[in-house]
Amino acid sequence: MAKEFDDLEERQVSTLKDYLKSYRESTETFRCIWKELVSEKTKQWARIFAVLVFLQTIVEMLSSLPIRYLADGAIAKNEQMVIYSLIAYSALHIIPRLINWFVLYVRNYIAIGNWARLDQRLNELFFQKSLGQHTQQSSYLSSASMEKGRARVISVEEIAINDVFNVVF
Repeated sequence: MAKEFDDLEERQVSTLKDYLKSYRESTETFRCIWKELVSEKTKQWARIFAVLVFLQTIVEMLSSLPIRYLADGAIAKNEQMVIYSLIAYSALHIIPRLINWFVLYVRNYIAIGNWARLDQRLNELFFQKSLGQHTQQSSYLSSASMEKGRARVISVEEIAINDVFNVVF
């Protein structure tokens, strides 16, 4: 397992086949982390997080729409259309900021839940090994390698929380 992590930095993707292989391995890593290291409560919060990020993205995309009506109202000298456009423009700039406040709250809650579950699960996996396994595989079952694995799982989770949803939406 440690060798696999060391190889991650040396991988080069030069063909479509290499890219698809790398993509498949990444998806398997995300699935494993989701299944083994994320609690059910945190999974629910992650779904809420996805919905909030989706709504935030939609509202941010709509924020330029009132400008069209503002220009049309100014050209037609329609004061009511200009006022409604300004109100809509303001609302469509305030609403994403409010949603972002909730997104940050949920993101922090997910991170804390993931770290707690990760520590719990790592301890379970570490202590369920026999003493013979610990002595035979001391390079893999040391506290240093456990901490290295923990740090890598946390970085994968942070990438998933901070980047994946924004990129997808």
